Amino acid sequence: MYDTDGNVMEVVGIASQPWTVQIEFVTSNFDSGSNRLVGTTEAEFKVSGPNKGMAVFRMFGVELDDTDIELQVSVVNRTESDQEGYITSVSVTGLTALEFPAGNCTSEEGINPDNFAWFDVKQQWVGTCESVCTLPCEGNELNCYNSNTCSNALMNCDVNGDSSSCSCGDTSSVTEATFADHIDVQCRNDSMSVRINKCAVNQIGFGLNQLYMSGMEVNYNNKGQHACYGELAFDGDGIDYVWQTDFTKCGTVNNTDVFTNVIQGIEGDYATGQMAHPAFFVEFGCSNGLAEVNVVHAGSEMETVDSYVENFDLVGGNAVPSKISIVNKIDSSSDVYNFETSVSLEGRDLVMQLNKCWLSSSPDASSQTATVRLKIYINTKKVRKQKY
Repeated sequence: MYDTDGNVMEVVGIASQPWTVQIEFVTSNFDSGSNRLVGTTEAEFKVSGPNKGMAVFRMFGVELDDTDIELQVSVVNRTESDQEGYITSVSVTGLTALEFPAGNCTSEEGINPDNFAWFDVKQQWVGTCESVCTLPCEGNELNCYNSNTCSNALMNCDVNGDSSSCSCGDTSSVTEATFADHIDVQCRNDSMSVRINKCAVNQIGFGLNQLYMSGMEVNYNNKGQHACYGELAFDGDGIDYVWQTDFTKCGTVNNTDVFTNVIQGIEGDYATGQMAHPAFFVEFGCSNGLAEVNVVHAGSEMETVDSYVENFDLVGGNAVPSKISIVNKIDSSSDVYNFETSVSLEGRDLVMQLNKCWLSSSPDASSQTATVRLKIYINTKKVRKQKY
Protein backbone atom coordinates (compact mmCIF):
# COMPACT_ATOMS: atom_id res chain seq x y z
CA MET A 1 0.00 0.00 0.00
CA TYR A 2 1.22 3.51 -0.81
CA ASP A 3 0.72 6.76 1.07
CA THR A 4 -0.32 10.06 -0.55
CA ASP A 5 3.32 10.80 -1.45
CA GLY A 6 3.69 7.52 -3.32
CA ASN A 7 5.85 5.83 -0.67
CA VAL A 8 5.34 2.24 0.46
CA MET A 9 3.67 2.00 3.87
CA GLU A 10 5.64 -0.68 5.71
CA VAL A 11 2.95 -0.96 8.40
CA VAL A 12 -0.71 -0.46 7.49
CA GLY A 13 -2.58 0.02 10.75
CA ILE A 14 -0.50 -1.19 13.71
CA ALA A 15 1.84 -4.17 13.78
CA SER A 16 -0.32 -6.16 16.19
CA GLN A 17 -3.54 -5.43 14.27
CA PRO A 18 -2.74 -4.71 10.62
CA TRP A 19 -5.45 -3.67 8.20
CA THR A 20 -6.64 -6.11 5.55
CA VAL A 21 -7.69 -6.22 1.90
CA GLN A 22 -11.01 -7.84 1.07
CA ILE A 23 -12.19 -8.99 -2.40
CA GLU A 24 -15.83 -9.49 -3.38
CA PHE A 25 -17.34 -10.88 -6.57
CA VAL A 26 -19.65 -8.45 -8.44
CA THR A 27 -20.50 -9.91 -11.87
CA SER A 28 -19.16 -11.66 -14.99
CA ASN A 29 -20.22 -13.14 -18.33
CA PHE A 30 -20.79 -16.67 -17.04
CA ASP A 31 -24.50 -17.51 -16.66
CA SER A 32 -25.56 -13.93 -15.93
CA GLY A 33 -22.91 -13.44 -13.28
CA SER A 34 -23.53 -16.59 -11.23
CA ASN A 35 -19.83 -17.48 -10.84
CA ARG A 36 -18.27 -17.17 -7.38
CA LEU A 37 -14.97 -16.70 -5.58
CA VAL A 38 -13.17 -19.65 -3.99
CA GLY A 39 -10.33 -19.78 -1.50
CA THR A 40 -9.13 -16.90 0.67
CA THR A 41 -10.90 -13.59 -0.01
CA GLU A 42 -9.30 -11.50 2.76
CA ALA A 43 -5.59 -11.03 3.52
CA GLU A 44 -3.66 -8.97 6.09
CA PHE A 45 -1.02 -6.41 5.14
CA LYS A 46 2.36 -7.91 5.95
CA VAL A 47 4.45 -6.00 8.52
CA SER A 48 7.76 -7.86 7.96
CA GLY A 49 9.60 -9.92 5.38
CA PRO A 50 9.90 -9.43 1.60
CA ASN A 51 6.16 -8.63 1.25
CA LYS A 52 6.16 -5.90 3.88
CA GLY A 53 3.41 -3.36 3.14
CA MET A 54 1.54 -5.76 0.84
CA ALA A 55 -1.51 -8.00 1.22
CA VAL A 56 -0.77 -11.27 -0.56
CA PHE A 57 -3.49 -13.69 -1.75
CA ARG A 58 -2.02 -17.16 -2.32
CA MET A 59 -5.15 -19.35 -2.41
CA PHE A 60 -7.65 -17.30 -4.36
CA GLY A 61 -9.63 -17.69 -7.56
CA VAL A 62 -13.04 -18.07 -9.20
CA GLU A 63 -14.84 -21.37 -9.46
CA LEU A 64 -15.29 -21.58 -13.25
CA ASP A 65 -13.63 -20.30 -16.43
CA ASP A 66 -14.99 -16.85 -17.10
CA THR A 67 -14.45 -13.52 -18.86
CA ASP A 68 -15.23 -9.87 -18.18
CA ILE A 69 -15.14 -10.46 -14.43
CA GLU A 70 -15.71 -7.51 -12.09
CA LEU A 71 -14.39 -7.59 -8.53
CA GLN A 72 -14.69 -5.09 -5.69
CA VAL A 73 -11.49 -4.55 -3.66
CA SER A 74 -11.66 -2.87 -0.26
CA VAL A 75 -9.15 -1.91 2.44
CA VAL A 76 -10.57 -2.76 5.85
CA ASN A 77 -9.62 -0.93 9.07
CA ARG A 78 -9.10 -3.70 11.63
CA THR A 79 -7.33 -1.49 14.19
CA GLU A 80 -10.00 0.91 15.48
CA SER A 81 -13.24 -0.88 16.24
CA ASP A 82 -15.16 2.39 16.67
CA GLN A 83 -14.30 3.60 13.16
CA GLU A 84 -16.00 2.76 9.88
CA GLY A 85 -14.32 -0.47 8.78
CA TYR A 86 -14.37 -0.07 5.01
CA ILE A 87 -12.37 2.53 3.13
CA THR A 88 -13.67 3.52 -0.32
CA SER A 89 -13.76 0.39 -2.49
CA VAL A 90 -12.20 0.07 -5.92
CA SER A 91 -13.76 -1.85 -8.81
CA VAL A 92 -11.48 -4.04 -10.93
CA THR A 93 -13.05 -4.93 -14.29
CA GLY A 94 -12.32 -6.88 -17.47
CA LEU A 95 -10.66 -9.85 -15.77
CA THR A 96 -10.37 -13.32 -17.31
CA ALA A 97 -10.26 -16.57 -15.31
CA LEU A 98 -8.44 -19.56 -16.83
CA GLU A 99 -8.36 -23.20 -15.86
CA PHE A 100 -4.90 -24.71 -16.00
CA PRO A 101 -4.56 -28.25 -17.35
CA ALA A 102 -4.87 -30.87 -14.64
CA GLY A 103 -2.04 -33.23 -13.81
CA ASN A 104 1.71 -32.89 -13.68
CA CYS A 105 3.89 -30.54 -15.71
CA THR A 106 5.00 -31.61 -19.14
CA SER A 107 8.74 -32.21 -18.87
CA GLU A 108 10.09 -30.33 -21.88
CA GLU A 109 12.94 -28.42 -20.26
CA GLY A 110 13.90 -31.09 -17.71
CA ILE A 111 15.12 -30.51 -14.17
CA ASN A 112 18.02 -28.60 -12.63
CA PRO A 113 20.88 -31.16 -12.37
CA ASP A 114 22.06 -29.67 -9.07
CA ASN A 115 18.91 -29.18 -6.96
CA PHE A 116 16.44 -31.24 -9.07
CA ALA A 117 13.89 -28.40 -9.32
CA TRP A 118 11.65 -28.14 -12.39
CA PHE A 119 12.61 -25.74 -15.16
CA ASP A 120 9.15 -26.16 -16.71
CA VAL A 121 6.02 -24.25 -15.68
CA LYS A 122 2.35 -24.74 -16.53
CA GLN A 123 1.34 -22.33 -19.28
CA GLN A 124 -2.09 -21.00 -20.20
CA TRP A 125 -2.17 -18.86 -23.32
CA VAL A 126 -5.30 -16.72 -23.77
CA GLY A 127 -7.24 -16.73 -27.05
CA THR A 128 -4.87 -16.60 -30.01
CA CYS A 129 -1.87 -15.97 -27.76
CA GLU A 130 -3.08 -12.53 -26.67
CA SER A 131 -1.45 -13.04 -23.24
CA VAL A 132 -0.16 -15.84 -21.02
CA CYS A 133 -0.34 -16.91 -17.38
CA THR A 134 2.00 -19.42 -15.70
CA LEU A 135 2.04 -21.60 -12.60
CA PRO A 136 5.10 -23.39 -11.20
CA CYS A 137 5.03 -27.17 -11.35
CA GLU A 138 5.33 -27.25 -7.57
CA GLY A 139 3.48 -24.33 -5.99
CA ASN A 140 0.66 -21.89 -6.70
CA GLU A 141 2.34 -18.58 -7.49
CA LEU A 142 0.38 -17.30 -10.48
CA ASN A 143 2.08 -14.90 -12.89
CA CYS A 144 0.37 -13.27 -15.88
CA TYR A 145 1.95 -11.36 -18.77
CA ASN A 146 -0.63 -9.32 -20.66
CA SER A 147 1.77 -7.91 -23.28
CA ASN A 148 3.27 -11.26 -24.36
CA THR A 149 1.66 -12.16 -27.70
CA CYS A 150 4.12 -14.86 -28.88
CA SER A 151 5.13 -12.77 -31.89
CA ASN A 152 8.86 -13.43 -31.74
CA ALA A 153 10.16 -14.14 -35.26
CA LEU A 154 11.28 -17.64 -34.18
CA MET A 155 7.93 -18.65 -32.64
CA ASN A 156 4.37 -19.44 -33.74
CA CYS A 157 1.03 -19.33 -31.94
CA ASP A 158 -0.63 -22.72 -32.41
CA VAL A 159 -4.43 -22.63 -31.91
CA ASN A 160 -6.28 -25.87 -31.25
CA GLY A 161 -9.97 -25.32 -30.61
CA ASP A 162 -10.36 -23.32 -27.41
CA SER A 163 -6.69 -23.61 -26.43
CA SER A 164 -3.46 -22.17 -27.78
CA SER A 165 0.27 -22.57 -27.27
CA CYS A 166 3.47 -20.76 -28.19
CA SER A 167 5.97 -23.03 -29.96
CA CYS A 168 9.07 -22.85 -32.11
CA GLY A 169 8.59 -22.01 -35.78
CA ASP A 170 11.15 -21.68 -38.56
CA THR A 171 14.57 -21.46 -36.85
CA SER A 172 16.72 -22.26 -39.89
CA SER A 173 18.23 -18.76 -39.76
CA VAL A 174 19.86 -19.52 -36.39
CA THR A 175 23.51 -20.54 -36.88
CA GLU A 176 26.69 -20.06 -34.93
CA ALA A 177 27.48 -17.07 -37.16
CA THR A 178 24.13 -15.38 -36.40
CA PHE A 179 23.65 -16.55 -32.82
CA ALA A 180 24.81 -13.25 -31.28
CA ASP A 181 21.82 -11.55 -32.93
CA HIS A 182 19.53 -13.45 -30.56
CA ILE A 183 21.38 -12.52 -27.34
CA ASP A 184 20.40 -9.59 -25.09
CA VAL A 185 22.76 -8.71 -22.22
CA GLN A 186 21.49 -6.29 -19.55
CA CYS A 187 23.83 -4.51 -17.12
CA ARG A 188 22.73 -3.17 -13.74
CA ASN A 189 24.53 -1.57 -10.80
CA ASP A 190 25.40 -4.88 -9.13
CA SER A 191 24.27 -7.61 -11.51
CA MET A 192 23.87 -8.65 -15.12
CA SER A 193 21.56 -10.91 -17.10
CA VAL A 194 21.49 -12.71 -20.44
CA ARG A 195 18.27 -13.35 -22.39
CA ILE A 196 18.09 -15.70 -25.42
CA ASN A 197 14.93 -16.92 -27.13
CA LYS A 198 14.51 -20.60 -26.27
CA CYS A 199 14.04 -21.59 -29.91
CA ALA A 200 17.43 -20.14 -30.86
CA VAL A 201 19.11 -22.24 -28.15
CA ASN A 202 17.11 -25.36 -29.06
CA GLN A 203 18.02 -24.96 -32.73
CA ILE A 204 21.72 -25.47 -31.99
CA GLY A 205 21.00 -28.52 -29.86
CA PHE A 206 20.89 -27.23 -26.26
CA GLY A 207 18.38 -26.62 -23.47
CA LEU A 208 18.16 -25.10 -20.00
CA ASN A 209 19.38 -28.20 -18.15
CA GLN A 210 22.70 -28.16 -20.04
CA LEU A 211 23.74 -24.52 -19.73
CA TYR A 212 25.09 -22.65 -16.70
CA MET A 213 27.38 -19.80 -15.67
CA SER A 214 30.67 -20.86 -14.08
CA GLY A 215 33.37 -18.27 -14.73
CA MET A 216 35.71 -17.84 -17.67
CA GLU A 217 37.41 -21.26 -17.68
CA VAL A 218 36.09 -24.27 -19.54
CA ASN A 219 34.31 -26.69 -17.18
CA TYR A 220 34.37 -30.28 -18.40
CA ASN A 221 32.29 -31.56 -15.47
CA ASN A 222 29.21 -30.45 -17.42
CA LYS A 223 27.39 -29.44 -14.25
CA GLY A 224 27.01 -26.08 -12.51
CA GLN A 225 25.63 -24.77 -9.24
CA HIS A 226 21.82 -24.67 -9.09
CA ALA A 227 21.55 -20.86 -8.85
CA CYS A 228 23.79 -20.44 -11.90
CA TYR A 229 21.43 -22.15 -14.34
CA GLY A 230 18.87 -20.16 -16.29
CA GLU A 231 15.07 -20.11 -16.12
CA LEU A 232 12.07 -19.74 -18.39
CA ALA A 233 10.94 -16.13 -18.86
CA PHE A 234 7.60 -14.88 -20.24
CA ASP A 235 8.03 -11.13 -19.70
CA GLY A 236 9.34 -10.66 -23.24
CA ASP A 237 7.69 -11.67 -26.52
CA GLY A 238 7.43 -15.46 -26.64
CA ILE A 239 9.44 -17.77 -24.39
CA ASP A 240 13.02 -16.92 -23.43
CA TYR A 241 15.83 -18.44 -21.42
CA VAL A 242 17.27 -15.97 -18.89
CA TRP A 243 20.43 -16.27 -16.80
CA GLN A 244 21.13 -13.64 -14.15
CA THR A 245 23.80 -13.20 -11.51
CA ASP A 246 25.24 -10.71 -9.07
CA PHE A 247 28.74 -9.50 -9.86
CA THR A 248 30.05 -11.59 -6.93
CA LYS A 249 28.48 -14.94 -7.86
CA CYS A 250 28.63 -17.83 -10.35
CA GLY A 251 32.34 -17.29 -11.04
CA THR A 252 31.93 -13.74 -12.35
CA VAL A 253 35.36 -12.18 -12.89
CA ASN A 254 35.97 -8.57 -11.83
CA ASN A 255 38.84 -6.92 -13.69
CA THR A 256 38.84 -3.27 -12.57
CA ASP A 257 35.05 -3.03 -12.67
CA VAL A 258 34.83 -4.91 -15.97
CA PHE A 259 32.65 -7.91 -15.10
CA THR A 260 32.75 -11.03 -17.29
CA ASN A 261 31.34 -14.53 -17.23
CA VAL A 262 30.50 -17.43 -19.55
CA ILE A 263 27.40 -19.51 -20.21
CA GLN A 264 28.63 -22.94 -21.20
CA GLY A 265 27.81 -26.60 -21.63
CA ILE A 266 28.70 -29.61 -23.77
CA GLU A 267 26.49 -32.21 -25.36
CA GLY A 268 26.91 -35.65 -23.86
CA ASP A 269 29.06 -36.81 -20.97
CA TYR A 270 32.77 -36.09 -20.77
CA ALA A 271 35.12 -39.08 -20.48
CA THR A 272 38.91 -39.40 -20.18
CA GLY A 273 41.16 -38.70 -23.12
CA GLN A 274 40.84 -35.96 -25.68
CA MET A 275 37.32 -35.83 -27.14
CA ALA A 276 35.30 -33.53 -29.35
CA HIS A 277 31.85 -32.43 -28.11
CA PRO A 278 29.23 -30.11 -29.61
CA ALA A 279 29.56 -27.15 -27.28
CA PHE A 280 27.93 -23.95 -26.09
CA PHE A 281 30.40 -21.31 -24.91
CA VAL A 282 29.18 -17.69 -24.88
CA GLU A 283 31.24 -15.01 -23.16
CA PHE A 284 29.37 -11.97 -21.85
CA GLY A 285 30.07 -9.03 -19.60
CA CYS A 286 29.50 -5.47 -18.50
CA SER A 287 32.18 -2.82 -19.02
CA ASN A 288 31.26 0.49 -17.38
CA GLY A 289 27.60 -0.38 -17.78
CA LEU A 290 27.94 -1.36 -21.45
CA ALA A 291 27.02 -4.89 -22.49
CA GLU A 292 29.49 -7.17 -24.30
CA VAL A 293 28.97 -10.61 -25.85
CA ASN A 294 31.20 -13.03 -27.76
CA VAL A 295 30.00 -16.35 -29.19
CA VAL A 296 32.87 -18.86 -29.13
CA HIS A 297 30.80 -22.02 -29.65
CA ALA A 298 27.11 -22.32 -30.51
CA GLY A 299 26.85 -25.95 -31.52
CA SER A 300 30.29 -26.39 -33.07
CA GLU A 301 32.64 -28.99 -31.65
CA MET A 302 35.09 -28.15 -28.87
CA GLU A 303 37.93 -30.48 -27.99
CA THR A 304 38.21 -31.43 -24.34
CA VAL A 305 41.26 -32.82 -22.57
CA ASP A 306 41.87 -35.32 -19.82
CA SER A 307 41.23 -34.07 -16.29
CA TYR A 308 42.53 -36.78 -14.01
CA VAL A 309 45.79 -36.54 -11.99
CA GLU A 310 48.37 -39.34 -12.19
CA ASN A 311 50.10 -40.32 -8.94
CA PHE A 312 53.38 -42.27 -8.78
CA ASP A 313 55.47 -43.70 -5.93
CA LEU A 314 59.18 -43.94 -6.85
CA VAL A 315 60.75 -46.33 -4.36
CA GLY A 316 64.05 -47.05 -6.06
CA GLY A 317 65.79 -48.18 -9.25
CA ASN A 318 64.58 -46.80 -12.56
CA ALA A 319 60.82 -46.78 -12.04
CA VAL A 320 59.47 -44.60 -14.84
CA PRO A 321 55.89 -43.29 -15.12
CA SER A 322 54.23 -44.18 -18.38
CA LYS A 323 52.38 -40.89 -18.75
CA ILE A 324 51.35 -37.62 -17.15
CA SER A 325 47.87 -36.15 -17.20
CA ILE A 326 46.80 -32.92 -18.85
CA VAL A 327 44.35 -31.15 -16.57
CA ASN A 328 42.87 -28.43 -18.77
CA LYS A 329 43.50 -25.74 -21.30
CA ILE A 330 43.88 -22.34 -19.64
CA ASP A 331 41.18 -20.73 -21.80
CA SER A 332 39.58 -21.09 -25.20
CA SER A 333 42.09 -18.83 -26.97
CA SER A 334 45.37 -19.88 -25.31
CA ASP A 335 47.92 -22.57 -26.16
CA VAL A 336 48.90 -22.88 -22.51
CA TYR A 337 47.85 -25.98 -20.58
CA ASN A 338 47.88 -26.92 -16.91
CA PHE A 339 49.03 -30.41 -16.00
CA GLU A 340 49.82 -32.00 -12.67
CA THR A 341 51.78 -35.08 -11.67
CA SER A 342 52.06 -35.98 -7.99
CA VAL A 343 55.18 -37.91 -7.02
CA SER A 344 56.23 -39.28 -3.63
CA LEU A 345 60.03 -39.47 -3.35
CA GLU A 346 61.63 -41.88 -0.87
CA GLY A 347 65.36 -41.44 -0.33
CA ARG A 348 67.88 -38.65 -0.85
CA ASP A 349 69.09 -39.77 -4.27
CA LEU A 350 65.71 -40.06 -6.00
CA VAL A 351 64.66 -37.39 -8.48
CA MET A 352 61.97 -37.03 -11.11
CA GLN A 353 63.24 -36.34 -14.60
CA LEU A 354 61.03 -35.37 -17.54
CA ASN A 355 62.57 -37.08 -20.57
CA LYS A 356 59.85 -36.32 -23.10
CA CYS A 357 56.85 -34.01 -23.08
CA TRP A 358 54.16 -33.84 -25.72
CA LEU A 359 50.54 -33.14 -26.54
CA SER A 360 48.62 -36.03 -28.01
CA SER A 361 45.07 -37.05 -28.80
CA SER A 362 45.74 -40.28 -26.91
CA PRO A 363 46.48 -40.80 -23.19
CA ASP A 364 48.84 -43.65 -24.16
CA ALA A 365 52.52 -42.80 -23.58
CA SER A 366 53.54 -44.84 -26.62
CA SER A 367 51.36 -42.75 -28.93
CA GLN A 368 53.09 -41.69 -32.15
CA THR A 369 50.76 -38.75 -32.79
CA ALA A 370 52.73 -36.20 -30.78
CA THR A 371 54.19 -33.42 -32.91
CA VAL A 372 54.31 -30.45 -30.52
CA ARG A 373 57.30 -29.42 -28.45
CA LEU A 374 56.44 -28.00 -25.05
CA LYS A 375 57.96 -25.35 -22.83
CA ILE A 376 57.77 -26.59 -19.24
CA TYR A 377 57.10 -24.26 -16.30
CA ILE A 378 57.25 -26.00 -12.92
CA ASN A 379 55.22 -24.81 -9.95
CA THR A 380 57.17 -26.00 -6.92
CA LYS A 381 54.12 -25.60 -4.70
CA LYS A 382 52.84 -28.78 -6.30
CA VAL A 383 55.81 -30.87 -5.11
CA ARG A 384 55.00 -33.33 -2.35
CA LYS A 385 57.87 -34.64 -0.24
CA GLN A 386 58.14 -37.44 2.28
CA LYS A 387 60.13 -37.04 5.47
CA TYR A 388 63.43 -38.90 5.66
